Amino acid sequence: MGQAWTTENIPDLTDRRILVTGSNRGLGYATVVELAKKGCEVVMTARTMEKGNKAADAIRKLVPDAKLHVLELDLSTLASVRSFAKQFNKKFKSLNGLINNAGIAATTDMAYIETEDELELVWQTNYYAPFLLTNLLMDKLVASGTTDVPSRVVMISSVTHAHKRNNIDPSVGLERIGKKSKERKKCYEYPATKLADLMFSTTLHRKIQENSDYVGKVLSVCAHPGFSSTDMTGGMGAITNGLFGMDASQGCLSQVRACCDPSVESGEYIGPNTSYYGLQHVLGPVFMSSTSPINELYGNPVLDATRSEYSKDERIGNELWAAAEEATGATFEL
Repeated sequence: MGQAWTTENIPDLTDRRILVTGSNRGLGYATVVELAKKGCEVVMTARTMEKGNKAADAIRKLVPDAKLHVLELDLSTLASVRSFAKQFNKKFKSLNGLINNAGIAATTDMAYIETEDELELVWQTNYYAPFLLTNLLMDKLVASGTTDVPSRVVMISSVTHAHKRNNIDPSVGLERIGKKSKERKKCYEYPATKLADLMFSTTLHRKIQENSDYVGKVLSVCAHPGFSSTDMTGGMGAITNGLFGMDASQGCLSQVRACCDPSVESGEYIGPNTSYYGLQHVLGPVFMSSTSPINELYGNPVLDATRSEYSKDERIGNELWAAAEEATGATFEL
């Protein structure tokens, strides 16, 4: 158990610009609220401008002096990611943090859906598109970071990354990483993509450490929200989700800490795991036991969250990186 890290620990962010994808609802929305309260300039994204502007207006009612920008980004198409990155790089001179928050838990009825980029939809949204976005914005992140105040890339994982059925070794078969699976009719890829996100964050950290021009200027950090009550966990049922999930305002603190806590180092994995007593604390792990052996579900965010041994595999991490470069058609050189 770690010491309680709360919103009181968020530093002044007046001179920072942070991009939060998927910030019109859920954890992304809650993250923007907390960052805005500390003076941060936040770039929000949503699949449509209408959804993004509606969320920004609601946040301004909570934080009247919020400095917000809204841009459209649809991770289900890589063309949208490229267009977004081009627009962002043209409009903004700096970027101090990228929180790859946007994602989906599953498709309707767990149907296998192939995108226009010939990738399974959940894999593209949760892994390949954020990989490409990070690649296209890395130069701006590096240019904006200093050894005193480094820029940060924050990936979002999940306790489900440790599910025993997760095997995302590309050498075993490309169908395990969202490719060449047209014969499949049903799939549930969320836990596997969250493992990929953690491994991407770790591989990015290693590559940064090997580049003297980048090391110390950009941090690669990963976070997970425990059991938080959002639309992402809605598949468990409204009652279970509402009773046993933490509010998004609490669940978002892991990624907020990952993005702004000065004590965080590159390569960290952050998640909730402080003393939390109540019905949730007792029964929450029971509901989640079938999806993960890790029961760090509640409380305030701590450093060194528990991760699977599989997620540390350097070979698989490198092969996932190469597979993402091939899928996105863009070499990610550091």
